[in-house]
Amino acid sequence: MSKTIQNAEPGGGIDSQWAWFTQAGNDSLERGQLHDAQRYYERALTEASTMFDKVQSEQAACHYAPMTYNIAAFNLATLYSDIGNRQMMHRYARSALERLIEVAEQRNVPQELRLQCVRHLGRAVIALEQLCPEARTHPDYRILVASADLLQRKFDMPAGLSSMPSAAASAANVH
Repeated sequence: MSKTIQNAEPGGGIDSQWAWFTQAGNDSLERGQLHDAQRYYERALTEASTMFDKVQSEQAACHYAPMTYNIAAFNLATLYSDIGNRQMMHRYARSALERLIEVAEQRNVPQELRLQCVRHLGRAVIALEQLCPEARTHPDYRILVASADLLQRKFDMPAGLSSMPSAAASAANVH
C-alpha cells in the first residue's frame, strides 16, 4: 500500500470524529479490509466537510477544516490508486484541490480559513503529484494546479507568508 495514508490520533477537539474515522480506516487498511477502510475514509471526508460549515461559530474549524478535508480526500485517492481504480483516485484527488481553491477564493468566509486553504494547497499538489506524477500536464489537473499556484502567490505577497513547498519537495513535508 502507498505510504501517503495519513494517521490521526483521536482527541477531544473539533476534529475528534474525523480523527476516529481516519484511524479506523487506517486500522482497517492494515488488516487488509479495504471495503471497511473505504467506508471509514468516506465518513472522515464527510466529517471534514462539515467542519467548513462550523467556521463562523468555531474558530478551530478555520484551522482544521482545510487540513482534515485534504487528508481525508487524499486517503481515499490513495486507497483507490492502490486498488487500481484510477477513476475514483482522480475523483478524490480533484475534490481536495477543488474544495481548497473554491474556499480560498471566497471573500465571504473568514480570512483565516482562506489562508489555511492556501497553505494546504501546496500539500495537496505534492500529494497529487505522488499519486499522479504527470499532474502538471494532465488535462484534469493542469488548470487546478495553475490555480493553486496563482492563489499561493496572491496570498504570499500581501500576507507575508512564506512560500509553500514546491511540488518537488519531499513527502516528509506532507501533513
